[in-house]
Amino acid sequence: MNFTETQPGVWFDDSKQYRISTATIVKRRNGEPLFYAGVLCEQIGRPDQQFWACCGAQRPYKSMNAAIRAVRKHRRLWVSAIRASRRRLNREQNLDRIRRRGHLGLDRTRNYVFSSLPVWVREKAPFAPERIIPGYKKACARLAKQSKKKRQRASKTC
Repeated sequence: MNFTETQPGVWFDDSKQYRISTATIVKRRNGEPLFYAGVLCEQIGRPDQQFWACCGAQRPYKSMNAAIRAVRKHRRLWVSAIRASRRRLNREQNLDRIRRRGHLGLDRTRNYVFSSLPVWVREKAPFAPERIIPGYKKACARLAKQSKKKRQRASKTC
């Protein structure tokens, strides 16, 4: 995974799905920059809405290499989860083990790798989100129901 600098302080990988950027407001004591690692994700239930989410810890990294390691770990966890979701033998046990590895850092409730769905996962394995992310089907059904209600209200007012 190679990163190229497209504009000052922003590096993208080859697929444009992962980004590393320098922190503009906060710097280290010696003046060196801090780095954020992000992944392009889609809103659950709404694939047309995309946003940048943190890879791993929701904090800046001290070096570029640490941010690259976070990106690689994020991608490695998602690839292993996709592979485990394709297997039939011990699928739930393997996915549970991988989900437990997805909690990173000190604040394990916020730093969860599988809380948002990267765009490249949808392209690589369209069936994977339902199997990997707990509650994905319920969230999609709830959003569809809400949008249906909004459309009905809009048609009544017309």
